[in-house]
Amino acid sequence: MPNSSERIIEVIPFCYNDPKYKCLKKVHIKVATYIITTLLCILFVIGAVGAWATQTHIILSIGASVVAGVCILTTGLLIFGSKKEKQLLFLPYLGFGVVGVGGLVALAVVCVLSIVYADSEPVRNVFYPNHTTTITKEQHTGLITNAAILIAISLVLLFVTIWALILSFRTYKFMGDILFARRPANLLKREEEQFKKKEKF
Repeated sequence: MPNSSERIIEVIPFCYNDPKYKCLKKVHIKVATYIITTLLCILFVIGAVGAWATQTHIILSIGASVVAGVCILTTGLLIFGSKKEKQLLFLPYLGFGVVGVGGLVALAVVCVLSIVYADSEPVRNVFYPNHTTTITKEQHTGLITNAAILIAISLVLLFVTIWALILSFRTYKFMGDILFARRPANLLKREEEQFKKKEKF
């Protein structure tokens, strides 16, 4: 029998399939993160292509292209970081997600204001940069329609971005749990603390 100074510490294996690491109680959060972040990249690329195809203001088209590029880059870093278990590579995507949510909310608000003030010069300059002093009735109707479409698109992107942000943050914490569990010193310390708590009772 071991003496009182000896302690037997049970090492419990990391539970990869713990329910808290599941999305919708079925898919592992890593897999769900890959799917949603990739879907978001595709949506941003479609948005950028649509901005150029509809001949929107050049600044909006360039902005949409930059956002799509940053989304692809940060998603690539996130997936690489997940596969290589490098938690810090998640931070660019988390930052992009926070900024993206704010940007999409701002875009939706601007589009709503564009419908309200559809006859103002700044709004016409955005949707019809090559117009003359006035726009036709058809162009006015098209302006409102395009603004409404942009609102719908921004809300869809906002929903997917928030979902991707939540999943990527959960995966970030999951990676932290894995790295913590693989450090013997941390594991022993945690088990030691649990042992001391049991001794008090």
